[in-house]
Amino acid sequence: METLKIGFLWHQHQPSYKDPEQDIFILPWTRFHGLKDYYDLVAILDDFPKIHQNFNLVPSLIVQLDEYVSGKGKDYIQILSEKKPQALSRQEKIDILKYFFQLNLDRLVDPFPRYRELLEKRGRTFDEKNPDRVLRRFSDQDFLDLQVWYNLSWTGEAHKSAPPFRALFEKGEGFTEAEKKALLEAQQKILEKIIPKYIEVAQRGQIELSTTPFYHPILPLLCDTDVAKMSQPDIQLPKHRFRHPEDADAQIGRALEFFQKRTGKRPVGMWPSEGSVSEEVAALFAKNRVKWIATDEEILFSTWNLMGIQHKMAREDLYRPYRFGSPSGEVHIFFRDHTLSDLIGFVYQSWDPEKAAEDFFSRLRQIRTKILQRYGEAVLHRSIVSVILDGENCWEYYPQNGRPFLQALYERLSSSQELQTVTFSEFLGKITTEDEITRLFPGSWINHNFSIWIGHPEDNRAWDLLYQTREFFSQKEREAKTKKNLLEEAREEIYVAEGSDWCWWYGDEHPTENALEFDRLFRSHLIRVYTLLGEEPPVDLLEPIRTLGRKKVAFAEPIGFISPVIDGLETNYFEWLGSGMFDARRQGAAMHQTNQFVEVIHFGFDLQHFYLKVLFSNEIHEELENLAVQIDFFEPRPLKILLPLKEIAGKELAEEVLIKSNGDWQKHRDGIRVAFKKFLEMGVPFSLLGGKVGNRVQFQVKLLRDRNLLEVWPRDATLDFNIPGPDFEQIEWKV
Repeated sequence: METLKIGFLWHQHQPSYKDPEQDIFILPWTRFHGLKDYYDLVAILDDFPKIHQNFNLVPSLIVQLDEYVSGKGKDYIQILSEKKPQALSRQEKIDILKYFFQLNLDRLVDPFPRYRELLEKRGRTFDEKNPDRVLRRFSDQDFLDLQVWYNLSWTGEAHKSAPPFRALFEKGEGFTEAEKKALLEAQQKILEKIIPKYIEVAQRGQIELSTTPFYHPILPLLCDTDVAKMSQPDIQLPKHRFRHPEDADAQIGRALEFFQKRTGKRPVGMWPSEGSVSEEVAALFAKNRVKWIATDEEILFSTWNLMGIQHKMAREDLYRPYRFGSPSGEVHIFFRDHTLSDLIGFVYQSWDPEKAAEDFFSRLRQIRTKILQRYGEAVLHRSIVSVILDGENCWEYYPQNGRPFLQALYERLSSSQELQTVTFSEFLGKITTEDEITRLFPGSWINHNFSIWIGHPEDNRAWDLLYQTREFFSQKEREAKTKKNLLEEAREEIYVAEGSDWCWWYGDEHPTENALEFDRLFRSHLIRVYTLLGEEPPVDLLEPIRTLGRKKVAFAEPIGFISPVIDGLETNYFEWLGSGMFDARRQGAAMHQTNQFVEVIHFGFDLQHFYLKVLFSNEIHEELENLAVQIDFFEPRPLKILLPLKEIAGKELAEEVLIKSNGDWQKHRDGIRVAFKKFLEMGVPFSLLGGKVGNRVQFQVKLLRDRNLLEVWPRDATLDFNIPGPDFEQIEWKV
């Protein structure tokens, strides 16, 4: 029986967190993900020898791990953790209260009574402007327990039952300095094992190691920022056109050389940062003798459009590598199935692990059946499903860091006669790539464009500052008056500043508690270029790029009363004018979900009712089976409203819905009005919410399939407003 090949690629990436001024890592994510994710994700394969996978390690990640292991590098959280509480300054205590709860509270704090107690003592949100009220509540023992718990909570499943971790989890509180020291020393030993473990598993042929351009830059934009216009003709670009293909080439070549020196083998494949490709970039990969790269399915679909062959192609044609030729040579390109990738990255975390594994396994078998039905075994032989996603960020949202899900999935794949996991090089070694593309659409794995990194005023300002600094460096290089070692140090700072992560956090798409740290770090690298080369940095580099005062979740609040007709149609243009609005398409975090149904949420009110309107992507109408929208109200009182979409679709008026308030689901007929045609509309009496004028309403919108969570908007936050009084519009008008 011919098997369908499955190519998993786990992308392991952290930006360079080293502050060039303080010579410390200002954020701990390389260390923490090393302890919880990087070792565990490869070590689990020891139990599943038939599972072959691809792991992509970014050089900037390896460099930082090596510095931790050698003792040359420490992060600020590590330094705060090592100090005795009695020796902490007031500011250091404030920083502990600010930073030591930056993790998934549901999975990594709430299950542990003492850690949850410390969170409640601090408060779910921390008022940095008035910290003394909170500081007075915390004893030295509280700070010591918090130091232990924040580090302990990042322990991976592979080590939780080992000493000293198990004993600390069981003890739970009242930790000693000796126990804290033992914990930090044991964590250091885990970090020492990570890279050797990858090399070990690669040497036995179970995984293939690939890499990414050195500091994770968006290569097409380094080559020419104007390339962004091809996918977005109306995009607002920076004032200055950045064009440095030689930097893109250097980031590729230096990564390959570093990786070979560090692991003993030159990689034959690369994952372009954020799946970002263009024809110019593909030629650079070929020039550097890279055999394969990978990106997102939408790049392939847009490429077919560019070539004028989209009418000849089918979904099943996604599941093959394509050969792209250039004057510098050819490169093979794998295109990921982003629905399957996003299921692991964003959806399965709330499912029962066995059900999630079975759902994923069934989807793979369905793909195999469709390929067979359309093309037969000859094409199945050279077909591969590429599943590519971040290898670290999703697991803290899963029970037990995702291990039960991965075990259940790997067991099914290991025993399957229809599916076989492979490395990309294994696959290419056994087939002849018959499929070719003569063009390559420029874009990333997010919306097949570059809008995350360019176009927003903050992004554009960052690019202009990078341009200005790069031009200054080039001038100094041409003058040839600066010592070579200083020029090389300055060049390195530019390469770091070309990384993708800085612009990832600029703009509105990805809110983070560490936005100001990322902003300062980006500008610090550019500032150091000037100081290394003996010049004062421009004043522009001293001013923050990041706009202060932005809400954690960006949404427009209601500004006027509305009274829409609840019919699921656009009855008239003005019925939702004045409503609040949340654009789910522009939201994200450390990862970015590309395949989603919910696009825009409007909400508003009159004096008696709350109104909601949800706009979906066109694809939802093809997949209504077992889909439901659930609205969760947290304030004024807990209440859930469930709306099965297929049951209410197309009806003139659907009044019977399910509600739940601290009990079982019950049918409800009175007061709530719902309709779903072109979009979903709903009206709910404020009396049902238990609210009165002035009360805060907080809610989320969720999308479920078979009662399993698919999407939640906004993630890790709520939409909110105050129930209005008769003078609401007058107050808003004055404002």
